[in-house]
Amino acid sequence: MLAKAYRLHEEKDFDAVRKWGKRQRIAWMGVGWLWRERNTGVKIGFIVPNAVIKRATQRNFIKRKLRMAAFRLKSMLPEGAAVVIAVKEAPSDTTFSAVLDIMKHAFTRISSDRDMRRAPSRVSSNSHVSSTRSD
Repeated sequence: MLAKAYRLHEEKDFDAVRKWGKRQRIAWMGVGWLWRERNTGVKIGFIVPNAVIKRATQRNFIKRKLRMAAFRLKSMLPEGAAVVIAVKEAPSDTTFSAVLDIMKHAFTRISSDRDMRRAPSRVSSNSHVSSTRSD
């Protein structure tokens, strides 16, 4: 499994990726990413909303597969990347190999992004997100 040290937990970190990061839809999930100012390692967050998958057991099942795929593929991501993976629709194929292939495609897209946006200097793993943006 993906260790807690590699996961995004704070709402402000999810908000920073949403506000200042890049986003792309890949298969049944949306992926957002951004570099943080300080290289504190790769951080990955997962969102599986009630509106998309009603049953908690199914949501947990999907999150477990996403975490395992992220664990196997985290070395593909650049140092300092913050990634949020949000399930946008119920996946038609939930086999681990299918999830792994989709995540591999997403992580390849992120690692090939030459213009990865950096969060403003005050947005890091330990600071609070301000509502204004300075470049």
